[in-house]
Amino acid sequence: MIFLPRNTAIFSIFVALILTVGAQMTHAQEGFTSTHSITCPTPLHFGMVVTCPAGGAVSVPLQGSARTTGCVIVSPGTSHAGQCRVDQPGGLNEQLQVAVLGPTVLQGEAGQMQVDQFVLHSASGQSSSAGDFLIISESHSAIKVGGRLNIGPGQANGVYSGAVTLTVITE
Repeated sequence: MIFLPRNTAIFSIFVALILTVGAQMTHAQEGFTSTHSITCPTPLHFGMVVTCPAGGAVSVPLQGSARTTGCVIVSPGTSHAGQCRVDQPGGLNEQLQVAVLGPTVLQGEAGQMQVDQFVLHSASGQSSSAGDFLIISESHSAIKVGGRLNIGPGQANGVYSGAVTLTVITE
């Protein structure tokens, strides 16, 4: 049993951050056009969150459990990093830059929250720091996406969701 202090709000953030699911990107290079495919079957999920009047943050790392600041608590096992896949056509191995640019605002019936400090990691072992580009060159690359949810003082209960844009730039 968990005992919570008075004036503690409990709300679930089934923050199904949609990471540009099924997005297609087309580019032209040296006289031919190719299409890269970006799919994101697993959304970034911040989990079931217990907050209090002071607020705080929930950081979902690329591996492991969520970390919190302030008086925020995350129910164990309810958060996870998002997962995307970038496929290059015809087995190409072009060097690509991948990033989530800027913060994202999540909307809910009771208000909004901001997600920032996105981090990326590829299956080949490459990682990016918050705000930096991840460089990949595999023809098929699995990418994990983590980030930080900022919960303001007195944040209202509710379900919050939003979209995150995964940007892929060819060189």
